[in-house]
Amino acid sequence: HHYPPVFPVVSAMASLVLPLPAAILVLAPLAFCGVLVALVRLLGAPLGGLSAAVLVGVLWSSPELAALSVSPDPRGLQLAFFYGGVVLLLGSAHLARGVGVGVLSGLLVLTRPEGVLFAVLLLAVACVLWRRRVGPALACFAGVVLPYLWWVSSAVGSVSLNSRAWEIKGAGLLELLPVRPLIHLWGA
Repeated sequence: HHYPPVFPVVSAMASLVLPLPAAILVLAPLAFCGVLVALVRLLGAPLGGLSAAVLVGVLWSSPELAALSVSPDPRGLQLAFFYGGVVLLLGSAHLARGVGVGVLSGLLVLTRPEGVLFAVLLLAVACVLWRRRVGPALACFAGVVLPYLWWVSSAVGSVSLNSRAWEIKGAGLLELLPVRPLIHLWGA
């Protein structure tokens, strides 16, 4: 099976300095910290102090979010990308923000198949808020996602946005990526 590559590739890069199990597990608390920082920014509170402690308590009160903060699951990374994109959308349309929203939207798609929904949401809000200045976001999104989809298409003959079909059709690409041990985390 083939899964979108962001989590396995980032884990593989972390495994250059950490043992593979630690490299996989270190991403969960880092993603949780990214979600925490983004939510603190969204609330407009200073990072640190009582507001951050309360937010951590609220996040940990959800069993699902608490599990994501300590388990090797790409959904935590996906939440960090999504909330990071929301933070960028709150500002005015600048080139750097547009690039950031586009890249984060692309990474959402390449983290989990349902990231297409999050990416469309971020890009639609960018189109509404920024109107004519949304070009950099759309260009960067295409620059992140289209090369990967072209690579899958050239390797397997077609691309589907159906998550199950995406997993099956991209199976041959796993031999090219140095992340084969990670597949056992999600099942073969």
